[in-house]
Amino acid sequence: MQKDLNISFLNDIYGQLLTKRQREVIAQYYDYDLSLQEISDNIGISRQAVLDAIKKGCEQLNEYESKLGVLSLRKSVAKALTETENGNYLQAEQILKDLLK
Repeated sequence: MQKDLNISFLNDIYGQLLTKRQREVIAQYYDYDLSLQEISDNIGISRQAVLDAIKKGCEQLNEYESKLGVLSLRKSVAKALTETENGNYLQAEQILKDLLK
């Protein structure tokens, strides 16, 4: 399974909306880079249950982001700040105006 590094950020933002187990499993898999077997051993559930928790949790996190867009907003604000720091005020202003649309 290929890892989507955005999932770690999404788990930080929306993790409280997941079950405790989903939140735990996703953190161990994405933040601590543990294998499915290591997570299975740590939590005491089957490897398949770990995989299911990751898949369902990731689907939910992506759904929350598609509806709420908090990570996307953060990235846009960070980009605007970077543009400001680099002296590109017009580009930063355009990014912020686009957020308000």
